Amino acid sequence: FIGVTYDPVLDNRIEYVHEQTEIDEGVFIMPDIPVRFPDDTHFGHLQVKNGNELVEDNFEDELYLAVTQNRHLSVISSCSHRGIINIMEAARAHFPLPVHTILGGFHIRVCLDNQLETLVKYFREISPKAIGICHCTGVEKYAWLQKHLGDKVFYNYTGKTVDINP
Repeated sequence: FIGVTYDPVLDNRIEYVHEQTEIDEGVFIMPDIPVRFPDDTHFGHLQVKNGNELVEDNFEDELYLAVTQNRHLSVISSCSHRGIINIMEAARAHFPLPVHTILGGFHIRVCLDNQLETLVKYFREISPKAIGICHCTGVEKYAWLQKHLGDKVFYNYTGKTVDINP
């Protein structure tokens, strides 16, 4: 168990998001990530309690941020358990704009080569200006993506300042 024990004190400090929510002009919390590409998901070895039973966590509650500025879309994800391609497709369905920046972990540290090739092909198709990769992508996969996608790929880390304004 790696969650937190329920504490009623937190009730007034947590707001659950169940629908697209604009938190500032052009900044949206997005809760709905349909899985159109199951090969891009990363659910293994993680479980949630369903009644008295532990079942595979499919991260239906995963969120991402969509930022729309100057007629461009930038996406900030967490670990992308539902898949960065699925997240990007959900974002692009809501905001049909050119993609400027993608920031997040892609949770591909232990993925197969064909999954990496699919990801590279997808990124080439949507042609983001910058891809900031975080921790759960894995250093080896970061290096592989940078080799195949070039200087648009950079390692993102806590405290780094990234300009997502086109």
